[in-house]
Amino acid sequence: MSASVLRYWRESASLILVGKAAAAVATSTPTTLTSQSQENDRNVNTANYKILMLKRSSRMSFFPNFYVFPGGAADDADFSSEWLDILGPSFCSTTGPYSPRESLFRLFSRETKDNRRAPILSRKRDPKYSVIPSDIAFRICAIRETFEETGILLAYKAKSNATLEQNNNPNSEGNSEVTRRCTAKLCDLPAEQLNEWRHCVLKKSDNFLKMCRELNLIPDLTALSEWSNWLTPTTTNKSRSKKRFNTIFFISFVDYLPNVIIEAHESTSHMWQTPNEYFTQVADGSIYLGPPQMYELNYMNFRSWETFHDDVEQHPHFHASQWMSVEVKCKDGSLFLFPGDDKYPKEVNFEHGVGQLSSHRILERVSLSSSFW
Repeated sequence: MSASVLRYWRESASLILVGKAAAAVATSTPTTLTSQSQENDRNVNTANYKILMLKRSSRMSFFPNFYVFPGGAADDADFSSEWLDILGPSFCSTTGPYSPRESLFRLFSRETKDNRRAPILSRKRDPKYSVIPSDIAFRICAIRETFEETGILLAYKAKSNATLEQNNNPNSEGNSEVTRRCTAKLCDLPAEQLNEWRHCVLKKSDNFLKMCRELNLIPDLTALSEWSNWLTPTTTNKSRSKKRFNTIFFISFVDYLPNVIIEAHESTSHMWQTPNEYFTQVADGSIYLGPPQMYELNYMNFRSWETFHDDVEQHPHFHASQWMSVEVKCKDGSLFLFPGDDKYPKEVNFEHGVGQLSSHRILERVSLSSSFW
């Protein structure tokens, strides 16, 4: 039995990577897809940060030609017990009271109130896939997939005796919780060496673990903060893929815009843009975004990279809830409802969904009133 393949969907992880850039100068009226205040629009339009997104190949069966955050399906190798040997020395000391495995389980479990977890992180798995906590396995997945798709590797060289994590978090083995560090460390290995390993990892996910072991690397787990948990909705549209994913989204920050080298099989291009720049291109039909990407980008109305970073860093107890949009089929298109919307169903079966709701109204009229049934 696989660690991440279930009856109705497959589990995956994505990474929202926020890069620091020079502040833009507003030269035109901002375009957003919601009724944000003009002040917020100006802030987003001139923000000094950009979000990395990749355009999926037209050959892909799931969301072809759409722009998405880096990420992909989890692999059994992400849950391998062999990660204990690699991660253990960096997250526990020889004099501490906890074993390497206990230290890894405490690493993120201490960051949630009442021990609540996102559904994708809390479900019981086969014992062979439970040696590594799901919090860590899905972070490994997000880092591995980002490396495969972009060539960006969030990792650092392990140190003997005094490890990086122990230096950053001197009380990590006591009762104090691990200090949240949202700015990621990017691996500075020679480009040729990284590229060789990237090709190996693309061929077989197990090679990511092998690479970390042989190069003495530690995936930068604590730089990834839990952000959201999205479930692909059901659909009755025969032209759409029936694939469904339960995806945990993480967020991390870098203080520059790293070079991206696209892996041509799944993606064709990439963009570093502000949320408002993405919305502008969606509005003029230049690009396509799925509901999760639209929703998450809309939330990112921060004034600067610094305020965005600090907001995430100051909420270590945040835990994601599982969300699923519900499609309303109108005469001239589709409308997606989200939890909190007036007409979102009170009860939703995540496994079978509610199919497609329908309305005799047209989208233009729906947008003018929430009472459209």
